[in-house]
Amino acid sequence: MRFSHAIVIASAAVLAACGGGGGSSNDAQAPAPAGPVTIAGTAATGAALAGAAVSVKCAAGTGTATTGGDGSYTVTIASASLPCAVQAAGGGKTFHAVVPSGSGTGPYVANITPLTEMLVAKLGGVSPASFFTAFSSGSAVSAASVTQAIDYLKLALAKATDLSGVNPLTDTLVVGNPLDLKLDALKTALAAAGLTVDQVNAAIVANPTTPGSVASAIAPVSVDCAWFKGGKYRMINPYETEARWRAHVVTIDVAAKTVTDQDNVVQSYTSLGGCQFSVDGTDFSNTVMVSSSGVLVVYSQSKTTASLRHATVGLPEQAVPLSEVAAGTWNLAGWDLAGATTAEGYLAITGEASFDTTGQMLAISRCLGLAACVAGTGPFAALTTNATGGFDILDRGVPAGRAFLYKNLAGQAVLVAVFDDGTLSVGSRKQALGALPAVSSTSSFHEFSLNGNNTVSTLVDHVNTVTATDPVARTVTRTREDGRVDTIGYDKPRDGLRYRAPNSCTNGGVAVNCSEVVQIPLQGMGITLALSVGTTAASAFFDVSVGKP
Repeated sequence: MRFSHAIVIASAAVLAACGGGGGSSNDAQAPAPAGPVTIAGTAATGAALAGAAVSVKCAAGTGTATTGGDGSYTVTIASASLPCAVQAAGGGKTFHAVVPSGSGTGPYVANITPLTEMLVAKLGGVSPASFFTAFSSGSAVSAASVTQAIDYLKLALAKATDLSGVNPLTDTLVVGNPLDLKLDALKTALAAAGLTVDQVNAAIVANPTTPGSVASAIAPVSVDCAWFKGGKYRMINPYETEARWRAHVVTIDVAAKTVTDQDNVVQSYTSLGGCQFSVDGTDFSNTVMVSSSGVLVVYSQSKTTASLRHATVGLPEQAVPLSEVAAGTWNLAGWDLAGATTAEGYLAITGEASFDTTGQMLAISRCLGLAACVAGTGPFAALTTNATGGFDILDRGVPAGRAFLYKNLAGQAVLVAVFDDGTLSVGSRKQALGALPAVSSTSSFHEFSLNGNNTVSTLVDHVNTVTATDPVARTVTRTREDGRVDTIGYDKPRDGLRYRAPNSCTNGGVAVNCSEVVQIPLQGMGITLALSVGTTAASAFFDVSVGKP
């Protein structure tokens, strides 16, 4: 059936994964027989961490020391067994490190720096402080898991500092030497990106298999918008008829305020305020809206034809493994052809799908409003990794489009698919939406609609204010700035969705017409999709709302 082609992709929010080798039972080794253990190294942030209190907890044995003026320390424990966890606290900063099992006979080296702090976050899959607090005789840290964590950091921190050929844990660290310079580079890069070490740690924990998710965030931030980072973006445009431009890559320089396309054509952009920017193209005037997750939504207005408008999604470019789409069931939103050609218009489609670890779709269903979803029949589409980025979509073995996954620092993700026929699919992980918004809270957003007749509406701004909530029925009543009042059901008709009944709106106490909609908040993205319910292209719409700061 047609639906198995049009909606094959979902987004993933808060994907479940284990934290890394350090916490895995596969790394477990019996502690070596207790004996004298000496651990030495340097605690530094870039500058030496002088006078810091050093604490060591081993599988057997503990010890303490104080760093010298150059940040160096030595701890000797008369009877201890590896592995060990190390902590240095001083000057308002606390960092951690490890000494893994299988490290030889000693003495052992363990620098304690922001780099080793991130290494511990990867090893433990929890905050380094929690890792240290919970460290005991049953904790497992192998030399192999440390190597794997360093390899992860090389990718995650590639935009900040080059760790090629470097072991941040055991290399000599003194003022001005190569490792010290890499710490300085990391500190500078984090400041430019507006990130702290703790935020990077949390991102590593949330993205244990996708270092690219961390790397894309460690990029210079715009002075005009804290959500806007420099770097490469995958621009996905279902209105583009030329394949090479349907999902091309641009490079954004937030310092120079320029955008460079794949043909090395450079355009300048200007800030409109409120995380909105303008790019004046040859044929189109482009308004770029930056969401809270750093995803771009571009609204393009033709300079010659008033009714001609396009929409493009820009995802920060990341290398994400295919396995990320394999877990769980996904809520889907599709903008699908109503018939065989674009002349027959488009329909907004909702549904659910699941995939296996190879990218093969296992099941898909089509849903219409509050009615039960109807399962589709195979053969279903599949995803395969594309060497140039993202995934190829295969429909019965034939290439049918491209898909791209973006994960934010919290590990929430969106996957956007564009098909060769101009159809589009996006979605969000099927999970409950969480707490209702508070009464009197407001949300400001930009909004436009893809219409069933293949046009795009004008771009408007709205503000909703919550006037009432019902935590039992899980409904929220809102008043828009123009006086329209509507009520939205949360986790209805299924978890992760919102629903508004047809003709349920009022204005000044008088009933007004409003469409039945199913909303799909792309959790963690700052973007909400609202889809019409029906099978007629003439009344179909696919609303896109981008939250404002």
